[in-house]
Amino acid sequence: ISLNLKKTTSEGESITFNVETDTTEVEDAIKDFCSKYNDLYSLIKSSTEFGATLYGDTTLSSMLNDISNTIMNIVPGISTYISMSSVGISTGSASTASTDVPTTLVFDSTKFRTAMNNNPNEVKMLFINNDEDSTLDGVMVKIKDKIEQYTDIEKGYFAIKENSFESQLNSLNTSLERKQNAVDAYRERLTKQFQDMDSKISEMQSMTS
Repeated sequence: ISLNLKKTTSEGESITFNVETDTTEVEDAIKDFCSKYNDLYSLIKSSTEFGATLYGDTTLSSMLNDISNTIMNIVPGISTYISMSSVGISTGSASTASTDVPTTLVFDSTKFRTAMNNNPNEVKMLFINNDEDSTLDGVMVKIKDKIEQYTDIEKGYFAIKENSFESQLNSLNTSLERKQNAVDAYRERLTKQFQDMDSKISEMQSMTS
């Protein structure tokens, strides 16, 4: 903090300074996070509802549940601001507790500013604490780990799902090819039988003429 003192005070006169944390950039980042989460929520819901292309596929719904639970769960090792709802990030109406059903996020900036002014270190731990004991990790660190579990190009759930789909597709193609070969062989056999029968009929007609 820099102070430029331009004049002296009168004897007995006091000046009070109020120092508050500027949370504008952090608030903008949180608003952006909530917006992107809500977009993801809407996309998954519309993609897996009845009649949609991915209806019945549980992978996306499981991912949404995992992320939602991670956002709303308590982070151990913190005394006051122990969850996202305690700093203004919640589901449903602002400042309400989480529900069992994943839904969109709401951000209460006033509640967040209060938390930041009261205990910025705890708020930081709540978001980005990175501990050797993963249970003490901050919410954003846990979300990153969860997303990597789904998106890892080799071992992620989506990679495994894609490999499963490819295996099923290859199996269907192989089965279809076998059935097509059987149909072709049957058609060829019928054609030969018809030709043989036609030849025999022609022979019989020539013998009676």
